[in-house]
Amino acid sequence: MSPYHEKIGPGTESYANLLALCETWRVPKHNIAFDVGTFQSELFTQIMEGGSLPNGDYAMKALWGDDRPFFLIGGERHLWTVAPTDPYLGRKAQGFIRPINVIRWCKPSVQDKLNFFMHGYGETDWRILPAADQDYRKQVTAWDRREFTDARGARQTEWWCPQGRPDHYYSCELEQIVCASARGLLSAPREVGPLFEHAAAVTHS
Repeated sequence: MSPYHEKIGPGTESYANLLALCETWRVPKHNIAFDVGTFQSELFTQIMEGGSLPNGDYAMKALWGDDRPFFLIGGERHLWTVAPTDPYLGRKAQGFIRPINVIRWCKPSVQDKLNFFMHGYGETDWRILPAADQDYRKQVTAWDRREFTDARGARQTEWWCPQGRPDHYYSCELEQIVCASARGLLSAPREVGPLFEHAAAVTHS
């Protein structure tokens, strides 16, 4: 897997820059995934205008993090699932447009997996390139495990990031893991879900 990530904001100029980057890196539209946690309406519009696959699904993918530890599918635990979502929910056009297959992913479990990779566990070769700047290094390590006492007095652990600490590149790393998992690079491919081929370009708004 050789993913590329880019931060974009709202606006046609940012979207044009993204497409230019993907053309430079030879990333086809069906391997572009947007984090739709913010600017959702605009990103949904870009996905709908980004072309379709032979089966009629939209070529570009949508990612949305979830705080639950796993999704139970067919009696098995999974890091992600697919949730068909009406892009015009709550508006006049609701029910008249093909739904977008949003990849819902379990943030705590994906954080655990990234932590394993960072510490050399598993069959992956995760490393920070020497050319990575200090800003990237700080953001990719923005989250930590901390202990706390729950309402019953039991000691628990959770992932925690101090308020205001930038973590964009950390989020990109998480989303690359989700794309790799959905592609079947980190686990056995599933019949349900979108197809990722070659490198996935993950964008985060």
